[in-house]
Amino acid sequence: MIRITFIGTFCLLLSNCAVFRSNQNVQSIRMAYEKGSNINYGRTIAIDFYAVYPDGKEKKITNKGNLSVSTIGGEFNQGNFLIEPKPQSFDLTELKINAQYQTEYDTLSLSETIPFNYKGNLWVNFKGENGLPGKSGDNKSTPLLFRDGKNGEDGLEGEDGKDGPNLTVKIWRLATSSEYRLAVTNVDSNQTYYYRFIDSGSEIHINADGGDGGRGGNGGDGGNGKDGEIKDDKTKLPGDAGNGGNGGNAGNGGNGGTVYIFLHSNASSLKDRIIVSNIGGKSGLAGNKGEAGKAGSPASGQAPAEEGLDGIDGSTGVRGKNGPDYQLIIEHFDIEE
Repeated sequence: MIRITFIGTFCLLLSNCAVFRSNQNVQSIRMAYEKGSNINYGRTIAIDFYAVYPDGKEKKITNKGNLSVSTIGGEFNQGNFLIEPKPQSFDLTELKINAQYQTEYDTLSLSETIPFNYKGNLWVNFKGENGLPGKSGDNKSTPLLFRDGKNGEDGLEGEDGKDGPNLTVKIWRLATSSEYRLAVTNVDSNQTYYYRFIDSGSEIHINADGGDGGRGGNGGDGGNGKDGEIKDDKTKLPGDAGNGGNGGNAGNGGNGGTVYIFLHSNASSLKDRIIVSNIGGKSGLAGNKGEAGKAGSPASGQAPAEEGLDGIDGSTGVRGKNGPDYQLIIEHFDIEE
């Protein structure tokens, strides 16, 4: 009787321990984020998901493989929600999040919305795309049939960063509220994007920087030569070392774009809180040289094999040119409500 009581108590303790809870006991899932967050375009907010058990205890499941999250109004990735940075209309008023958590016995679903408050700094980010890195050259080994080590492959060049765009920005305040609106036109693509902004003393940041150059790929290492052999009446000479591959050249930075701002007279109070950046992109890093392989060791009486040569480091790229000073004009124009 004492033994049975002990086992029952032990099992009860285990059942209340989170380590031994199985997914079949999950009652629901919930989403959590900081309620005071500034919800506006281009910002990132932290969102976590939790499995809720019948006893009220919870387990964080944000990064679990059996949790799937779909969104409208941005992208969710491992606990971070990037709010749409380039809205194509003024109609985006809330974020929509749908989550499903698959247990062994059930599929639990959740649907939530997060309303925009259009507060905090507004980030209008049109920085040019960064150049992709060059592929590194393959290292080479000792060949199967031949004596000499193979040469390492050269690294490929990094891509140049893209130039920042040419932007035209119109900013105005609605006549019936404290809301400001922006229409940002990328002149290069003839595409307009639409932003809303509540003035709480925050700033409007407009970025038309050039993209950064991509890194050059590293050169591959050369292969080792085979050792010399003298066996019976057969002689095999030592193999020469393979040369290291050259590092790839770095990509150049893209040039900064141009920014023209037309500020409606009813929004002139924002004049000193509009921050524009249109600097040239940074150059990429040069790829490193590959190292030479080792020459094969000569057998007794044999001449030494040739040593390989290290590759050459790639060349550093050039930083992009800064764009011209931005232009800001305060004028009256027709307002889009």
